[in-house]
Amino acid sequence: MEFFDSKQEVIDIRLTQFGKKSIAKGSFKPVFYQFFDDDILYNSEYAGFSEEQNSAEDRILNNTPRIKTLHVNFGIETSFKEEQKLIESGQLPVYNIIKDDEDPRVAQKLLTYPLEKNELNSQEAPRFKIGISGPYIKNKSDTTTIDGVVVPIPQLNMTSSYTIIRDTRHKINQIPQKVIDSENYLDLTSDRVEFLDKTTISINRQDLIIDVNELGVDLGLDNFEVEIFEIIEEEKSDGTKKDKLQKLSNRDEIKKFFDIRVDSMVPGNFGSSPDGRKSPKGKTPRMHPGVRK
Repeated sequence: MEFFDSKQEVIDIRLTQFGKKSIAKGSFKPVFYQFFDDDILYNSEYAGFSEEQNSAEDRILNNTPRIKTLHVNFGIETSFKEEQKLIESGQLPVYNIIKDDEDPRVAQKLLTYPLEKNELNSQEAPRFKIGISGPYIKNKSDTTTIDGVVVPIPQLNMTSSYTIIRDTRHKINQIPQKVIDSENYLDLTSDRVEFLDKTTISINRQDLIIDVNELGVDLGLDNFEVEIFEIIEEEKSDGTKKDKLQKLSNRDEIKKFFDIRVDSMVPGNFGSSPDGRKSPKGKTPRMHPGVRK
């Protein structure tokens, strides 16, 4: 660990392990950038001392040492030994599939608190307004813990259930010959299917519909992105278990679980969003983006 020499050094840029792999594969093409303030202590009470409000600015800008860029946040040798044990026990393959996405556990440990851009001439902070219909919310939390690191990602926990009902109350023992000989069409994709013997199979759905709207930001053509992760339970070398986040990037894989619709695909025709903001020029009237499971 090194500290900046504020008289001679201004900025320090280093590639992460994922960045080095991307360069090696020829896929390193940065497009966006983001600023973080993880190294700034705004409230001195969290460090066990008090100060006057006007002194905080001078402390942050001039009197606080800055450490140089940390591009690795885990022990490489320790990680190698853990993976080696999992390979020897048969829990991991010898050759892993090379993916273009960074491990979210590693990314979240490096930088946690991004600076956001808010709407011009507004004191409101950027935020999401989420509406949910379907199952009840079992519990919630303001953070999530990934490999022992508390990350400010709010969690809403709920479960959708689907019940298949087979009804034989009106079953007939003998199907009329004219019914057998006639052409019959059964839509097996519908929620209720009736067979020739009058038995039925129906599905009692509890669909989860998530309605997401971003507030406190300029309304542009592309406001936010949706990332979908699968939580996989993984056994550690000491026998305990931990949750591993695996990002789903393949669209075909995502479509197995979700039906995602953007504004123009959602039924309805509204000239403004629920908070009264008009649609941007060149776009059709907007509605809440919908995510349907």
